[in-house]
Amino acid sequence: MTGDYLAADPTCWCNDATEITKLPADVRPYLPQEEPMLLIDELVSVGERCGRVRARMPEGHPLADASGYFDETVHIEMVAQGIATINSFHQTAEQRENTTGFLMSVRDFEVARPLRAGETAAVDVEKVTKLGDFGVVHGTVMRDGE
Repeated sequence: MTGDYLAADPTCWCNDATEITKLPADVRPYLPQEEPMLLIDELVSVGERCGRVRARMPEGHPLADASGYFDETVHIEMVAQGIATINSFHQTAEQRENTTGFLMSVRDFEVARPLRAGETAAVDVEKVTKLGDFGVVHGTVMRDGE
């Protein structure tokens, strides 16, 4: 159901408080962002510490220039929204209502080619480690395997 054969069984009796979701799924129940800042639209797969989301880059977005190319910072926001979606997926609706946002810092950021309106991107995120309220996430934004 989750797309990850190592993920917990969402139908298990131990998961009574967990909402069972068939993937791929719309991300809107998992994120507080709204248009136009909601950049991702589909949760494709989720594991305990990782997942994949999909983004269809819209025409006329405020982060895109006149030729349709998105500012490179859109990649960072897509990774942030991806990990937030994964975290939120593992919470109940009540827990999601009481969750605060988080701040992201970036290291080793590289863009092979900016995204353009009309393209679809896959965003892979992985929780590398967590120390208290501090966490390290690895994220990759891909378009056509690049």
